[in-house]
Order: sequence, then structure tokens, then C-alpha cells
Amino acid sequence: MNPWLDRFERGYAILVLLYFSGCLTNIMNGSILLPQESTPEINVIASPIVSAFQNLLFLILFGLIALRIKQFLPVLTTRKMLWVVVGIAIVSVLWSEVPEMTFRRGNLLLFSTLLALYFSMRFPLRQQLHLFAQSFGILAVSNFVFALAFPSQGINQTVHAGAWMGITLHKNGLAGLMVLSAVIFFSIVIDKRERTAASLGGLALSVLLVILSTSRTGLSVMILLMGLIYAFQLLRSKSTFALPAFLSGFLTIGAVIVIVVDNYEKILTSMGRDATLTGRTTIWEVALERWAERPWFGYGYQSFWIPDQGNSLEVLYRMSWQPAHGHNGFLDLLVELGALGFIAFAISLLIAFKRAIAWYKINPNAIGTLPLISFCYVIMYNLTESSLLFTPNGINWFLYVLMSTSILIQAFPVIQPSRTAIEAQPLINL
Repeated sequence: MNPWLDRFERGYAILVLLYFSGCLTNIMNGSILLPQESTPEINVIASPIVSAFQNLLFLILFGLIALRIKQFLPVLTTRKMLWVVVGIAIVSVLWSEVPEMTFRRGNLLLFSTLLALYFSMRFPLRQQLHLFAQSFGILAVSNFVFALAFPSQGINQTVHAGAWMGITLHKNGLAGLMVLSAVIFFSIVIDKRERTAASLGGLALSVLLVILSTSRTGLSVMILLMGLIYAFQLLRSKSTFALPAFLSGFLTIGAVIVIVVDNYEKILTSMGRDATLTGRTTIWEVALERWAERPWFGYGYQSFWIPDQGNSLEVLYRMSWQPAHGHNGFLDLLVELGALGFIAFAISLLIAFKRAIAWYKINPNAIGTLPLISFCYVIMYNLTESSLLFTPNGINWFLYVLMSTSILIQAFPVIQPSRTAIEAQPLINL
């Protein structure tokens, strides 16, 4: 392999991960310079600088694919259910109320999918973990420094006064990124063979930023995922029990979430918040009612939650305000892409979980943990927020496609006596 091309691809991969974080976009479109009240209205896709940068990433990707077209083509055929989801999103321009928006966002979704497929073919899981750690280390430091240097922009001064937002410009955005960062560094830290001072620093800074964001959802998800990782590590010498341990942990998490949702009024009241302000049950009720009218193919990708118009106006009538999404990624998937898109994704997810569990049984370390934790992260963050497909150039969809494809196309690691499945230098060693 050409060493210069290898370095270029690794640099490109880090740049792509920074792009999917949304931080680069906020810098390029000038969001970080605007008053905090203005930033939610920014249309990042319409920004000419962002569009030019995206086109550059497209061109580089297509060039790299052309260099490895023989290896890449077989990868495309391995993800049939994913292509059903992406295909419906793209074709839905035919019945979308906002076809131009659906077309643009559908192209971004396609690009994100192709990027994830290429990276899954190009980088082994161990190298992916390395790239994620480097990228999130950069994100943690840059968000921390930005908030300290520019508190009027990086720390909320309005509704959530005092909450850190960093370059993401929203406390939940910062929390979401740093939760993923924290669990990646945590999986490295508890693996003694991989632990370094840099990984410990990355973990500490990521946890600190989650706390400073004041996001209760972020904090709870981080604690649950870390607990799950630790449970995996306790069972690493008893891989026979990895599957039931995982299922037990997952079902426990699901039970906790169900209890919280079922009793959310009492819980929110105890936190000093007015439960009627969240309005999630009303949002979900309206979304399901409208989905029942067009159950199979939905309303079209990114065409349901249109401000001041569209099929979600019923929410505005009932609540006097209209949300930007349904506060549940899976519900939005169902409403926008219909039952066919939802079922295709569910089948894909089940296959991915089965393979991830098999991976962990053979490779019970930081590398084997990464796919399982990634899937749990995506699921948990989309129970009360909508980040799966709502942002086609966001980290959730890219992470899911990357991890689920990697464990399908990459060979199982082979464990040799008294050695780990994959041995090499520590992941993070600055």
C-alpha cells in the first residue's frame, strides 16, 4: 500500500468524523459568530461554504472508491436492508410535500452511507477505534477551549443559562457528542493493554463536558453505557455468558426507560420542571395518527416536520408550538419512510446485534466492545430525541452503518493462546 495514500485516507477519515460532529459546519457557516437566539434558524445545507466543503468531500470519496472499485462493489451488496431504507428516502421525493428538501437531504444520506461503507472496507475495527479516539479527543479539547475563550457563544445565556454548548451551540448537541466520546475512551481505559495517559485525559474531559452541559439525558445515557461496558469486561473470561449478560443489560435499560416514560410527569415534577412543557406524548400521538393515514411509505424523507406548514401542523394547533422533529428517531423513521422503511431498519439492526455479540465473544476487549456500545448509543439517544435520520450528515447514521457493516464484512479475529485477538501498540499514545 502506498504510505502517502494511507496517511491521506487516515487524515480524510478524521476530517469526515469532525464534519459529522457538526462542529466544522457551525464554524464554516458562521453560526458561532451569531447571537444565540439566531443559531437555531441557520440552514446549514444552504450555506455556500458548507456546500462547497461537502462537494469536496464527495469528490475525494468518489476518487478513493475508484481506486478500490473491485473491493468496494461487493460491500454494496451486503447491506440490502440498509439500501431499502436509503432507497425509500431518495425515491420519496416523488410524494414529498417539499421535494427539493427531500432531494438534498436524500443525497446527503446517500453520501453518508457510501462513506460509512467505504470506511468499513478500508479500516479494520481496531484502526476505526483509533480514528474515533483521535477525532473525539480533538472535539473534546476544541469544545472546552471554545467555551472558555468565548463564553458568550459557548455557554448558554438564555433559556438554559450556564449550560455549556461549545462549538455545537446547543447543550444537547455537546452532550450527545461527549457521551459517545466518553464511552469510547472508557472502553479503552478499562482495557489494561490499551490504557494510556491520553485516553485517561480524553475520558476525564469528555465526562466533564457532559456534566457541564447540564443534560440529564446525556448524563444518564453515559452512566448506563459505561455500566454496560463494565459488565462486559467482568464477563470477558466467561464469554459463554456474554449473550445473556448483554440481553439482560439491554432489557434492564429498556425497562428503566419504559418506567421513566410511563411516570414522566411525577419524575419531571420532582426535578422542578413542568411536565406539560415537554409535550412529547402529544407529539407522538399526532405523529402516529398521521402515520396511520399513509402507513406503508410514509410522508417522504424530511417532509413531515415542516415549520408552519405540512402534516405536523396538528401539533401546532394542540400545543401552540411546532417541534422541528418528533423527539423519537424511530417514530420519525416510521412516519417519513413508512412501515417498509421501519421494518427494513429493524431487520438490519437485529442482524447487526447478532453479529456484534458474536464479535464480542471472540474479541472481548475495547475493539469487540465498540460495535455493541455504538448500537446501544444510537438506540438510547433516539428514544427521546431524533438524531438517527433527522440529520443525514450527523454522527448517528454514519456510526450505525459503519459499525454494522464492519462486523459483517471483516473477518472474525483469531485468538491465539495467551494473546489477545488483535495485538499492536496502544491505541492512544501521544
